Amino acid sequence: MHGRHLLPLACGLIGLALPSSASAADRWASPSGSGTECSQANPCSITTAYSGAQEGSDGVPLTAGTFTLTSDLVLDKNIVVRGVDAGSTTLTGTAADAGPGLLTVSAGVLSDVTIDQVPPGACAGSDRTVVRQLGGTLERVHVSYPGSCDGVGISLVGGTVTDSLVDMGEGVGISAGSTPAPTIRNVTVRAPGDLALAHSAPLNVTNSIFDGEIDVRSVVFDPADFLNLTYSNFGDFESDTDGPGGFVTPGGDQTTGNQRSAAPLLNANGTQQAGSPTIDAGTNAIPLDALDLFEGLRILGTPRTDIGADELDDPGGPGVEPPALGTIRAANFDLTARALANGYDTTVKIQIDDEDTFSTPLVDEETLSPTTGPGNGRQYDGVTVGGSLSPATQYYVRVLAENSQDDVSSDGVSLTTLSEPAVASVTVASPTTDRTPSVTAAPNRAGVTLQCRFDSAAFEACGAGPWSPGTNLADGSHELEVKPSDGSMDGVSAVRTVVIGTTGGGGGDGDGDGDGDGGGTTPPPGDQPPVTPPPGVTPTIPPVLPPASTAAVAISRVRVQRGRTLLVTVRNPNAAAAQVRAVLRAGGKVAGRRAATIPANATGRIRVALSRALRKRLRRGGRAKAVLKLTTSGAAPVTQRLTLRR
Repeated sequence: MHGRHLLPLACGLIGLALPSSASAADRWASPSGSGTECSQANPCSITTAYSGAQEGSDGVPLTAGTFTLTSDLVLDKNIVVRGVDAGSTTLTGTAADAGPGLLTVSAGVLSDVTIDQVPPGACAGSDRTVVRQLGGTLERVHVSYPGSCDGVGISLVGGTVTDSLVDMGEGVGISAGSTPAPTIRNVTVRAPGDLALAHSAPLNVTNSIFDGEIDVRSVVFDPADFLNLTYSNFGDFESDTDGPGGFVTPGGDQTTGNQRSAAPLLNANGTQQAGSPTIDAGTNAIPLDALDLFEGLRILGTPRTDIGADELDDPGGPGVEPPALGTIRAANFDLTARALANGYDTTVKIQIDDEDTFSTPLVDEETLSPTTGPGNGRQYDGVTVGGSLSPATQYYVRVLAENSQDDVSSDGVSLTTLSEPAVASVTVASPTTDRTPSVTAAPNRAGVTLQCRFDSAAFEACGAGPWSPGTNLADGSHELEVKPSDGSMDGVSAVRTVVIGTTGGGGGDGDGDGDGDGGGTTPPPGDQPPVTPPPGVTPTIPPVLPPASTAAVAISRVRVQRGRTLLVTVRNPNAAAAQVRAVLRAGGKVAGRRAATIPANATGRIRVALSRALRKRLRRGGRAKAVLKLTTSGAAPVTQRLTLRR
């Protein structure tokens, strides 16, 4: 991205990690450096600065100028070596230097430098390699092997080359491939006298330009030696195979985004010209903090990022991508979102609506916490959004980014929330003389968990298999409650009455009365002898609602919020939390439903999303008669007639 290296600080630059920043642990180097202090004021030579740097804490900034290497430089530490001003720092060799490569990189990062094999006009051997990369990362590097010199620009055995330019005279641009596969991303290779890319082992390539006498050659002898070449610009493709064929596939334009027929339009310095087919043609699967060869910002979203080392246009406003959906539940869902601030203070929102126009979003969330930042990029991993959505309803979600330059939004992604969590079946195994009866319960769908309890005991997980209470139950009648939940909402509990006891001669404490008091054969008043089923028959216990031993909740307030949601304020007077199910009916049809837990002796809210038909009626300024019904386990239902208006 050329011609726009200075970002407008007055608009709120947001912590971009620019190469000119220095850390207290930096060991500086300059072309004329000497001594061992290696400070910014008194820099060392590059070999002294690097040899004394500590992994994990130090960096080696290189000042502007030309570093002449009289022997091969080996970078094998997990540290960052970087030019402090892109395009102003050069590493070069001499004609007398005849080692295996001018530079060997096996760890760490080398960035923002130009690497010239030899001064123009001299060649140091036909098989000379400029950079031997065994690992680590080459980032924003310009590799040059001028004139008629043979050899290889980058011998890529491991690691990553990104946002870089390789210019060759007669040699091969990049010779690559190994296991595990190295990566080439947003790289431009020009090799007019030879191969731009030669591949002979596993290799991943995306968003790159290969322009050579032969653009790409794949020489492989094993089906495992794949070439994953996508969203790249190249013309010629040669494949030399030995054995089973068909395992080298550069892909077609439709499936991989490759450009095979239109050549890129590039300036002498590798920047793109207006009208180049590589503009806005790459994939946005790039790091959020990616910069191009000239330290310009990459574009994310629409239009897409460019193919090659240079990003032509200043993105100006923010960039966003459609969100990737994760787990979907009845009332909310997870997503991962990516956004680029592009140098300005930016607000990122997640919007949810049940219409793809997003004219009046149901959710307009601004309080997201990024898992990646605070640099140019914002990544939101596994964010849970929604919270009050209706089960089994279609919604649309998008990402919106706003800053002083522009407001942009991603395309909407459609999803349908899952059905309300419920209990599909409950079975209590016989005999009823068992004081820790075995309960088997099943949910209505995957993702729903069940909790069980008898009477007022604490709930315990019970959906994974037969469950029994941890303590013996006394003889008599007990209330079994099975509560379903999917993490976003609790469904309506299933309630069963289970009678524990026996008649003369067995069970209980052995005295035959079934009450455990040690004597007598007549059941005490109120006890009901159980019906003994035939051997091997499991009794079916029908649902029985217990007497109304729980006080009914009270509706404190009802109001329509933004014409889309009915906000019901509910008072729970009981000493235990109440599971309340709200159902709204209008015109004889269900116009919304929602279940929520109201804390003990407290006031809570139930947000009922209105149906589309009811919202449209209210939006046109009309009124609607409706009936709101609240049901709570163990209590009489509460009904209130309403006249709704926007």
